[in-house]
Amino acid sequence: MFPKFSPSSGRRWQGLVPTIFVFVLLLGWANTGHAATIVVPAGGSIQAAINAAKYGDTILLQAGATYDTPGTFASFDLTAKGAPPTNTDADYITITTSDPSGIPAALLNYPHSDTRITPAMAANMPRVRTIGSFPVFWINKNSKYWRIKGLNITTAPGAHSIRLIGLGEDDPKGRAEFPDHIDIEQNWIHPHEEDGTPLSSSNIVRSAENAIYLEGTNIRIRQNAIQGFVGRDSSGGTLTSAGHLMTTWADNVLVENNLIEAWTYSVFYGGGSKGIADPSQTATVSSCNSTSCVFSNTNGLTVGKPVAVLVYSHVDSIGI
Repeated sequence: MFPKFSPSSGRRWQGLVPTIFVFVLLLGWANTGHAATIVVPAGGSIQAAINAAKYGDTILLQAGATYDTPGTFASFDLTAKGAPPTNTDADYITITTSDPSGIPAALLNYPHSDTRITPAMAANMPRVRTIGSFPVFWINKNSKYWRIKGLNITTAPGAHSIRLIGLGEDDPKGRAEFPDHIDIEQNWIHPHEEDGTPLSSSNIVRSAENAIYLEGTNIRIRQNAIQGFVGRDSSGGTLTSAGHLMTTWADNVLVENNLIEAWTYSVFYGGGSKGIADPSQTATVSSCNSTSCVFSNTNGLTVGKPVAVLVYSHVDSIGI
């Protein structure tokens, strides 16, 4: 988990003035129940748009523009908006490009091709970068119905981030608090050194280790190019990299038709702790050997559900 720091108010609201007219329109729509479109021009504040957005809204980032996180120890925080009005796809708040035609066609063709994205192919995508050690997007506890679509998500020169998108890393206390209904689709997710060329000794250094870390429910990760999570860090150490890191509290996750390139794990599932187990879905494990265990006293446990095994010792329990 990352420590949480807040950027200074001056830095956080930089670029707000050009988008005030959008918020006035947004307030006008709010009473009618219609979705609004919030335009963030080049130099505008993504965070201000996120804070103002309501369920069903669309946040448009200028195609081809570059947006940096508001500080070295700051992300764009996707915040909780309360109870969704319909609990359907109509509730999604979508952060996307102002020009969908700029999304590389190769992304839409996965898995029928394995084309790696290049800067030239992504030239008309909004580029959203972390300038420090925090993820580009941090999806907070209790957040629901967010969609990130058609963006170039990366690091800025001089940054080094453990991951580029983080879900549920701010101490949710149970299933109800975990991010829910999150879509990540048709994005190019990569360290900035990744330019689509083969890895060699001249381009082996990488500034991001993992693409996505998630703890949440009802997550869809589709048609993304998750590239370049390979190589070494700036000090020469080998990266323990992954396309996706999922803890034991990642339930109903669809990873579909992505290009995933990672040095250690394309998808890693495991970890977690007894503190995030769902008490309504428990069982007793007995008669275990190297190939099987017997489950009894099951409650809500069905075939296909991920299982966290707690091993008790004389000290405490640990999650496996």
